[in-house]
This record gives sequence, structure tokens and C-alpha cells, in this order.
Amino acid sequence: MTVFEDVSKLNTNEFKRTVGVSLDISIKLCPTVSDVIKKVKEENPMRKRGKQIGISIENQVLIFFYYIRDYPTFLKL
Repeated sequence: MTVFEDVSKLNTNEFKRTVGVSLDISIKLCPTVSDVIKKVKEENPMRKRGKQIGISIENQVLIFFYYIRDYPTFLKL
């Protein structure tokens, strides 16, 4: 199971306290983030090189909101 699946099982209040936004907003934001990433990579081919990210879009959005909410150290992440 992924981290997003684990956190999404929390009730709505716990999810919002943990992440900082509601589950609906984070789910609706995932396709938008994916489209923006694809658009940026098409506009700048140099961004396609390097190691590919093995983290799903849902987990990337979750990490982003968690980071903005708590500003933890990378050791905690």
C-alpha cells in the first residue's frame, strides 16, 4: 500500500489536520499537477533527462502539502 492510500483512509477531519487540505481537493489537484508536469516537459526537453521519479502523483501532492503544512526536515519525510 502507498502512503496516500494509508492517509486517505483517515476520516475527513484527521486527513485535513494531517495534510492541511481536504481529501477532495488533493484528489482533484492530481490530474492538474500531472498535466502541468507533462506540459513543462514538452516545452523544455532538457527536463526529460535524468532519473525518472518513482513516486506517484498522489504521493507527490501529499508530500507537497505535508511539507507546506509542517515544514519538517527531510529526515522526517
